[in-house]
Amino acid sequence: MTSEPLKIRITRAVLEQLPENQQTDIETARKTWWLNIRKEGGLRLTDIGDMVFKIAEIEYFDFSLVDPNKKLRHTLQFAIDLDKKIPCPYYLVLKKLPTIRIYDSKVAIMIGLYGNIFDYIDSTKRRT
Repeated sequence: MTSEPLKIRITRAVLEQLPENQQTDIETARKTWWLNIRKEGGLRLTDIGDMVFKIAEIEYFDFSLVDPNKKLRHTLQFAIDLDKKIPCPYYLVLKKLPTIRIYDSKVAIMIGLYGNIFDYIDSTKRRT
């Protein structure tokens, strides 16, 4: 028996937390909540997904996307790194103060221990 992809399990769990008037089917949720709609794709949320997670009262933690080392980090490669290295749902707030919203306390603790999201992502890269 094959297990369900993580994204589908998360989607089901959040759907169960929503009020009845906010319910939808799993496929609609998958296609509207996640930026990468592939079942095995990254866990970045869309605006709708972030709103739904808030309605479901899922705990989250915000971290600054302003790099303390002043390196240019807001690149396509950084977005790909986030998609590959963040093992939980996350949302990028790219308005006034760029922020990443993490929907997992364990990952949030790890980011906090590293001091910022950039050092955390760098630590997850393979060392040769």
